[in-house]
Amino acid sequence: MIVRTLGFDIGISSIGWALVEGQMQDDKIKLERIADSGVRIFRVAENPKDGKSLALPRRNARSARRRNARRRNRILEIKKYLCKTLEISPKEMFGDISLPPLFQTKPRERL
Repeated sequence: MIVRTLGFDIGISSIGWALVEGQMQDDKIKLERIADSGVRIFRVAENPKDGKSLALPRRNARSARRRNARRRNRILEIKKYLCKTLEISPKEMFGDISLPPLFQTKPRERL
């Protein structure tokens, strides 16, 4: 039985492909020949002035958003853990209850 396999090699600025034919023998494929192959080359996706990736600003913004979200989640998990461990309500932990007058700061007067 003839078996055909289509393979791709996807690179940064190119896609290569090959169609290979073979025979099925004892649950294994014995390759016989490369029926056809080719490649498609694209322009490099980088800034011609400095050679940096065009996706770099987008990647940096996405990284910053993810980093901030992870930090926010870590802080939230720590607050939840402390509420559970110290047996205090989330309102006390998250500051919905005002501080005693001793700990309150007075607004500064404008000059």
